[in-house]
Amino acid sequence: MGKGSRSRINRAEEVISNSGKKKTDNTKKITVIVTVLVVLLIAGFISAIILNNTGALSRAKTAAKSDNYRVSGTMLSYFFNSQYQSFVGNFGSYASYLGLDTSKSLKSQKCTMYEGADTWFDYFMNSTREQISEILGLCEAAKAEGVSLDKEDTDSIDSALESMATVAAQNGYSVGGYIAAAYGTGVSVNDVRKCLEMAELASKYLTSLSEKIEGEVTDDEINEYFEANPSTFLKADTLQYVLTATKSVAGAEATEEEEKAYEDAKAEKKALAEQLKAAATGADGFKAWVAGYLDKADEIGEEFESFFSSESEDLSEADRPSDEALAEAKTKAVEYISKCLKGEEATAPDFGSVAYADALDGAVSSTYALYITRGIEGLANDGITYSDPSDEDTSDLDKWLFAKDRAAGDVEVIESEGDSTSKYTVVFVTEPAHRSTELTKDVAHILISASTAGYDDTDTSNSVLASEKAKAEAEKILADFRSGEQTLEAFKKLGEEKTEDSRVVYENVASGKMVTSFNDWIFDEARKAGDTDIVETEYGWHIMYFIGDGKEEWCATATEGVVSEKLEKWYEEASAKYHVTFNESVLNSVAD
Repeated sequence: MGKGSRSRINRAEEVISNSGKKKTDNTKKITVIVTVLVVLLIAGFISAIILNNTGALSRAKTAAKSDNYRVSGTMLSYFFNSQYQSFVGNFGSYASYLGLDTSKSLKSQKCTMYEGADTWFDYFMNSTREQISEILGLCEAAKAEGVSLDKEDTDSIDSALESMATVAAQNGYSVGGYIAAAYGTGVSVNDVRKCLEMAELASKYLTSLSEKIEGEVTDDEINEYFEANPSTFLKADTLQYVLTATKSVAGAEATEEEEKAYEDAKAEKKALAEQLKAAATGADGFKAWVAGYLDKADEIGEEFESFFSSESEDLSEADRPSDEALAEAKTKAVEYISKCLKGEEATAPDFGSVAYADALDGAVSSTYALYITRGIEGLANDGITYSDPSDEDTSDLDKWLFAKDRAAGDVEVIESEGDSTSKYTVVFVTEPAHRSTELTKDVAHILISASTAGYDDTDTSNSVLASEKAKAEAEKILADFRSGEQTLEAFKKLGEEKTEDSRVVYENVASGKMVTSFNDWIFDEARKAGDTDIVETEYGWHIMYFIGDGKEEWCATATEGVVSEKLEKWYEEASAKYHVTFNESVLNSVAD
């Protein structure tokens, strides 16, 4: 033991051995000191909790900054949780299929779906980092060019916060409590407002920047993008029919007889495929051969009986049809499906109101669906995306289909033979690789949903009333518009005041990109510029205004691609130019 240690022990022993008044005085002093320290510690702990709950500590930290803008820790929490909620909202229950468990910490869950992200926390933080980097760069550029928010922009932000307050009240929260619950402890209304102001300014500048870039895109750039990205544009349309031979094995290994039967089946299916190839002198010849091949009464009847057995499992013996009645039903089913296969006009059999009629109807419907899917309607295989024939990973079918000399009317048998299954696919080209020249559409709309009309559209008890209220509101808005100038500018102004969607105008909309009823209205052949109407979708009621035709689909896609590439380059340059930096410790401290 060292001398210093002995001295400390000796002094301690002296204190312990002292008696009387001296000992008492020291005890009082120690007690006072300890009490003061404990009070200070408790006060500090309580203060830390209060500061944490109010977000003061997090708000004082800088998560990201540029030359003139700053994102605090609480603002970061808002952006991060917005990314998370958007993802879960888009994927819903399917999020679990991607490996995300919403009941567990994001930092504890491995993310295998996306490169550059070890955990789901990493994935959402990477997305947040990209979003903030883009927003800061756009805000700096806006400031440099004198672009700022006007009253219309701030009114839009106020409206968003009012909507948030409405949702909070509907769910029994104060607006502050709702924001903290949704976006993280300590996040305040003011934090959200700052985030929305930055996002609104960034969006405003991005719109003008995108329009400027698009206006400067040249035809050469569009064609260069097209040539560099053939799989984005080129698609082929075909008719295809597959004939399959399968090896049936009763034991662990196939017998000689089973092997021979498989070889015979392969030869038979291959010969049938060649017959179809020879018959396919045109699309009609292709379809007629398949219809004739499938039109076999015995096979259709067997499928019908199989489906009926399944459909009638719950029928009592007393309700089951007699053999004669079932045979008559089978005859009707075969006749009906045979006509359908040949493309003849046919009416589905009616089995009346007998107890087993539903089961018979179900069996007919199921058999019909099977044969039509297998047959005529299932033949069309359109929109096959281009694959480079020189790529070794390209399938044999695509190598043939996308050969440079491929032409409409070409037909081929593509063989795929295996140890237990062999397929012979007969391919008839209806249109070789081509780019879509269909015209896109420009349209404006005003969305009125149940929540816009003042109802909670998540409450099924008032869903019908909510829809009726939203429809009535949409009808009123359309009537007001029709009583005025009825110009696009007037519609856009009205839309900016009333719509719940983030946009009023959609340009260069390709067929199939919008929900069915919306898509069908704008692509109606009778549609003309200036048409207005109300269309219902799963999102609510849309007051429609048809602007007119847009670009050819391929050209619109190529233009969008060129603009996207230029914007990506702009973001990279802006991040360096405006010195966007991040504080990694603050990013990693966000509660998940």
